[in-house]
Amino acid sequence: MKAPGEGIEDISGLENLSNLKWLSLRSNQIEDLSPLSSLKNLEMLHLGDNEIDNIDPLAPVTELKVLILNTNYIEDVTALARMSKLEQLDLASNNIQDISVLAHLVNLEELDISNNRVENISALSRCKNLEKLDFSENRVENISSLFMLSNLRELNFRDNEVASISALVDNRGLESGDYIDMRGNRLDITSVSSAMTDIEKLKLRGVYLSYKPQKQDG
Repeated sequence: MKAPGEGIEDISGLENLSNLKWLSLRSNQIEDLSPLSSLKNLEMLHLGDNEIDNIDPLAPVTELKVLILNTNYIEDVTALARMSKLEQLDLASNNIQDISVLAHLVNLEELDISNNRVENISALSRCKNLEKLDFSENRVENISSLFMLSNLRELNFRDNEVASISALVDNRGLESGDYIDMRGNRLDITSVSSAMTDIEKLKLRGVYLSYKPQKQDG
């Protein structure tokens, strides 16, 4: 079932569709998700570009494999804790700081949490099935957790505060054809720097790495 861009504000009545597996209500004006709590057979839910600031009603919807919540007003994502079947999660363009709950989502293959306020990504070390990760436009300095993600094929870490990519060199799963974007960080890319040495090591492995420009102090 889909109804994108229809100006919908009230989704009362959907609670009666208990066998629904696929629902797209993107680009509406929805705030209250409580009618969705009973849709426990949902496997795909698209609620991007709405007016949502509370996703607690989704906590019982644990069969989800795809959940898209980009471009809302979400801060708290603890309701995701029991959604261990999720394979694709889009939380881009919200107000999220704490992502510790993601440690429970061990089956994630694609994660987009770009344009938020995240500083700590240690929870990602448990998400070892991740293949595609977009963490651009956050506030992350330390990416040591990425050492564990040997299935990564595409990594966008543009516009953060990262000064060292040694964890990416240590991640032996990164290989020829993989893509990394580290533009707009704090890497010292002068010729004798440790960061530049790491960049060259990744390039020698066939990894395509974008790293210019970097942020300038001052």
